[in-house]
Amino acid sequence: MRATLDEAGGAFVKFGQFLSTRPDLVPAEIAAELAGLQDDVSVEPRERIDEVLRAELGADADEVFAEFNADPLAAASIGQVHRARLLDGEQVIVKVQRPGVQAIVERDLDIARRLAGLVEERTPWGRDLGVVELANGFSASLMEELDFRVEARNAMTVRRALDGDATIRVPLVHQELSTARVLVLEWMDGVSLRTADSLIAERGLDRTKLARGLLGAVLRQIMVGGVFHADPHPGNVLVRSDGTLALIDFGAVGRIDSLQQSALARLVLAIGQRDPRQLRDALLDIATARSATDEDLLERALSQFLVQRLGPGMKPDAGMFADLFGLLIDFGLSFPPAIGAVFRALITLDGTLNRLDPGFNLIDEATAEAGQWMASVVLPDSVAEAIAGETLSLLPVLRRLPRRIDRIAGAAERGDLSVNVRLFADERDTRVVNRLVNRALLVVIAAAVGLISTLLLDTPGGPDLTQSVRLMEALGYLGLGISAVLFLRAFVALMRTDK
Repeated sequence: MRATLDEAGGAFVKFGQFLSTRPDLVPAEIAAELAGLQDDVSVEPRERIDEVLRAELGADADEVFAEFNADPLAAASIGQVHRARLLDGEQVIVKVQRPGVQAIVERDLDIARRLAGLVEERTPWGRDLGVVELANGFSASLMEELDFRVEARNAMTVRRALDGDATIRVPLVHQELSTARVLVLEWMDGVSLRTADSLIAERGLDRTKLARGLLGAVLRQIMVGGVFHADPHPGNVLVRSDGTLALIDFGAVGRIDSLQQSALARLVLAIGQRDPRQLRDALLDIATARSATDEDLLERALSQFLVQRLGPGMKPDAGMFADLFGLLIDFGLSFPPAIGAVFRALITLDGTLNRLDPGFNLIDEATAEAGQWMASVVLPDSVAEAIAGETLSLLPVLRRLPRRIDRIAGAAERGDLSVNVRLFADERDTRVVNRLVNRALLVVIAAAVGLISTLLLDTPGGPDLTQSVRLMEALGYLGLGISAVLFLRAFVALMRTDK
């Protein structure tokens, strides 16, 4: 699978990388193999990069920049990054999109969406996971990556959310030089976390303090800002010589609404407190139920999960999330893409935090952070503001309420009050009825074929196939065989109860 996706290139490499961070979708061994996918692509020649810069900025690179390094710092399937210097002497990073990459990605995504449609149509697990919805979410995310203006807005939004944080820096966007295919960012002087051990040791930096600062920054993005860095792997985290961290590469960003933010905070608190009831309620608030869910049974299963995966001395890891996702799928629950992006970011962040501070406990530290955030939203001023907001939202309903009560009373007085009930409005009811009708028809057809075959056996005359077998007898025995197969199929369908 990994080799095939790598050979296909383009969006398929991105899709493989995406699956490698989704233990809720693929087994751990497949995720580990797909994690080996790398964008090992050739470097675009300088003249083609100049074509893009000229088309987007209206001038050659030598006219816009005082210095432009033709050798890229990094190259990927969508674009490559160059170091440059502005006319005023400021050092910047210039991200340039590869020529013609949009048409290739759009073609690949069309193939992926078609395959997802076939999988969801023809397989039960595809319907349970909502493969089409996942493919559409992946397509929308990747199309956003093709528009560098979206990445620029993402970086500016996260920068504002972290304004005042002394431990985390986000590059400044030069909007006047940024377009859909060119992105110019402030140069961040630092070392990738992957190779920062010597710098940390040389400067005597506190690893635990840095890890807490990074965790707090990402959680504030998720729980307060609603826009967060969705891929905080070690390569996207820089350690600077002044003891601060920098987040780079905002092509992959997640967005969640206020209701999802509140539910996620309660979920983190429930896991930290090992409270299965609160965990169940939080999960039901953010998950999508594809079938009726036994909440009591779910609570007991979550209680067992907390004991098995988060007992005394146990440390959370990516496998814990995989087990949780598998448990929810068994109960007919699935997460929308936005929530999947949150868990993907947290799984990636856990590896980054342990690279920064081995032994760092994500759950315990996140519980403390979520507790502070929940305390801030239930302060008296916040409660008063919430009550005022809810009251304002209810005013239109309260204005219409007397008129509606009068209409209902008038209809009851005239005898016109009625209730409309739509039979089989739910698709699940329709599927149940279709299954019952199909099984009944199968039994009727089997019985009819058996009866006709029996009559054919007793039918005299007819041509002889052999000296001892007549055509009517052969047709009769063939019909009895078909009837037996149909009865057997009906029996197997009856005994095999769908979940």
